[in-house]
Amino acid sequence: MEFKLILKKIHNILSKKEEIEFNTWLNQSKTHLNYFKNVKKHFSKPTEVTDIDLEKSWEKVSKQLNKKSKFYTWRKVSAAAAILVLLGVFHNQFFTKPKHDGTQKISNNQIHQVIRKGTDKAILTLENGALVLLDSTSPKKSDNFISNGKQIVYKNDLKDTSPGFNTLTIPRGGQFMLVLHDSTKVWLNSESQIKYPTRFEKGKPREVELLYGEAYFKVTSLEKQKEASFHVITQDQKIMVTGTEFNVKAYKEDAQIVTTLVEGGVIVSNDQHSESLLPGFQSRMDVIKKTYKVLSVKVEDEISWKMGIFSFRDKPLNEIMAVLSRWYDVDVVFEQNDKKEIQFNGLFNKNQKLESLLDIITQTEEVAFKIENKTIRVK
Repeated sequence: MEFKLILKKIHNILSKKEEIEFNTWLNQSKTHLNYFKNVKKHFSKPTEVTDIDLEKSWEKVSKQLNKKSKFYTWRKVSAAAAILVLLGVFHNQFFTKPKHDGTQKISNNQIHQVIRKGTDKAILTLENGALVLLDSTSPKKSDNFISNGKQIVYKNDLKDTSPGFNTLTIPRGGQFMLVLHDSTKVWLNSESQIKYPTRFEKGKPREVELLYGEAYFKVTSLEKQKEASFHVITQDQKIMVTGTEFNVKAYKEDAQIVTTLVEGGVIVSNDQHSESLLPGFQSRMDVIKKTYKVLSVKVEDEISWKMGIFSFRDKPLNEIMAVLSRWYDVDVVFEQNDKKEIQFNGLFNKNQKLESLLDIITQTEEVAFKIENKTIRVK
């Protein structure tokens, strides 16, 4: 049985055939019944995002999982193959309990006091250098934009004003949405910064600069913008867009700039090479060698952050902890370098507590965590 049937049961949208399949599974054992009750009790939808069909999004992600697995047989397989976790709400009985020696135990009170999940927040830098804090505490409004604390929207009827450049900075522990003058939408992940004009000039290329971090773009088409192309500049790379949806990851500490095409078409290029991407493909540019590698990917895994989900497919622990460090605004220290390369698979709701997420990883018995103020020590 696929996990999406449990989601559909919770939402009361099972077909008759699916209802029979679900009830058969549910009645097989008390373990299944307790598992379903636990999922239903803890299940919560991911953070609401404009223009996203949450039910379809969950289905898209769940379809990518190993359909041959059974809920009642999912468990640790080997030292290198970690658990497959959906939404971070599996009951403890589905995993081997880790052995704690006292120093490895995570303190609930400590985590609650110093570590909180990320929220919608950003810092807007105006052209004159003035800083504007954007968060849910108070809406902001000016002559050319309005913000409700979750997104900033630039007015598209500014015809007589000269374009200026603003910079939007998303700190660690934050996320935000930007709607540009041409109605192009940009979702920005934690620890990201983008520079853009307050107004695009008629007939000229629309150009923004992702200074660092990760962003998902939904670009307004050429037809609506009178054939004005859209360009995204990152470190040593330029993306030429005709009207499409794509994701760019270009963190300062990363060795690659990763561009994933969802719909439409883009051309990624630097001074030495250029590559055209088709939907479902991803380019990875080596920031030192300036070379490109293009490969087919599961798009849902690459853009799940935009839907309020952490999706880790065969990811080494050091990459997973880098993602968590940005969202929960913590530092990570590995006490043993070989722990960095252990691969895990997992699908987690970004709204859950860090304590719960770390505890699930701990149950593989591959690693343990110790919290010291806002530093996670991987043991």
